[in-house]
Amino acid sequence: MAGTVFGAKDGRIVRIDNYHVDVVPHGYMLVISNQDKPGVMGALCTLLGKFNINIAAMSLGREQPSGEAVVILNLDSVVPREVMEQMRSLDNIWEAKLVDLH
Repeated sequence: MAGTVFGAKDGRIVRIDNYHVDVVPHGYMLVISNQDKPGVMGALCTLLGKFNINIAAMSLGREQPSGEAVVILNLDSVVPREVMEQMRSLDNIWEAKLVDLH
C-alpha cells in the first residue's frame, strides 16, 4: 500500500498492491477483489442499494482489461454481516473486506 498527502492534510491511498487507486481513507471503506468484467459493479451496487447502503466515493484499479481488479468504496454506513456474505457470493467477486476508520 502507498499513500500521499496533498496540501497540509489531505491524505490519500494511491496504490494497493499493483493497483493504482485514489482513495480518501475515511469512515467505512469496502475493499473488494474481483474479476474486471462487465456487470460486476452493477451487481455490487444493486446489492448495496437493496439494503439502503449509500456509496460516498468509489475508486477502481486494474492492471489490464479483463484481469484482476480492486474496487474501494467509501460508504455512509456499515455493511451488515449478511450483506457481506451475499456480496462474497456474487459472480466474479473473490474477496470483500469492510474497514472501519471511525
